[in-house]
Amino acid sequence: MKYLAKLTIVLLLTAGLTACSDFLTPDTPQNKPIESIETVQDLEGLMTGAYSRLGQVELYGRDYVVLGDARTGNAWSNGNSGRFINSSMFQIFPTGSIGIWDAAYEVASNANIVINSDVEPQDSTEVAALNQVKGEAYAVRALSHMIVLKMYGQQFVDGSDLGIP
Repeated sequence: MKYLAKLTIVLLLTAGLTACSDFLTPDTPQNKPIESIETVQDLEGLMTGAYSRLGQVELYGRDYVVLGDARTGNAWSNGNSGRFINSSMFQIFPTGSIGIWDAAYEVASNANIVINSDVEPQDSTEVAALNQVKGEAYAVRALSHMIVLKMYGQQFVDGSDLGIP
């Protein structure tokens, strides 16, 4: 009888947890599908997200900034933390723990959505705001591509080096 009671409780808990899977899915304003971007304020929100991603640990939050010094004699570490050891030996792997590639392309993705949007401004103030946000998107996209190029691109020699995608 004890076994049957335990089995019933386990089955009820399992059914209860799987029945509410949508409850655990976050639905926030920043998770909008691309088709729902209709106003200049939506585009400004995307650019705020791009700026936030630039501040991630992988980019200007820590890693990208530190890597310049980790590959010189300006910084020293005993290796106890396990950070930047490969980078200090000039061994940067695309599958390593440093996610500069992914983080920079996340920023470029936000910028591309803003650049390729077909939002129509309603008045002259929105025209100026739209031009502003699209200009910022071009600059942020160029910055993210420059970050990836500096980290992963080969030195230009004879035109055969393709750089980055």
